[in-house]
Amino acid sequence: MCSGTDARSCPLDREAAGLASHSTNPFPADAAGTNRKVPVPLSETAKFIWLCFSFSGRLGRYPYALAGMLCYLARMFPVYRIVIATDEATVAYWSSIFMLTALGSFVVLVPLAAKRLHDFGKPAALAFLAIFLDVLMYLPLCFIPGDKGPNRYGQAANEPK
Repeated sequence: MCSGTDARSCPLDREAAGLASHSTNPFPADAAGTNRKVPVPLSETAKFIWLCFSFSGRLGRYPYALAGMLCYLARMFPVYRIVIATDEATVAYWSSIFMLTALGSFVVLVPLAAKRLHDFGKPAALAFLAIFLDVLMYLPLCFIPGDKGPNRYGQAANEPK
């Protein structure tokens, strides 16, 4: 406890006196003062998990293009190592690393494509074509504009439904 100070000015005394500035209600009151459920912003970790692994919501062209490029770069690094390898053991090692990164990139690219397809009103089932069409599907999805305003998959791009 803070000594010699007013309970209102000391954070420790404020909490003990019940004057804490934060509320224990997980759904803060909205601007009108009602106690409706107000969406709480996602943490950075939750946003990353939503971006990479969730099939819900919509995703704009720019984040889709950047996330896709990251997946393709991750796949190309083992290819680079295979090309510069001088012995068969190194080629075999980097070939197995390539297979793992390719699998990992498809695990991420399919949900990305699903959210991108949602942005212009198409079903997520078409996203599984990304496994077979790969770059032939990635490039058009980078350039096709999404729906203006809400659609049945979400209110706006770049957020969960």
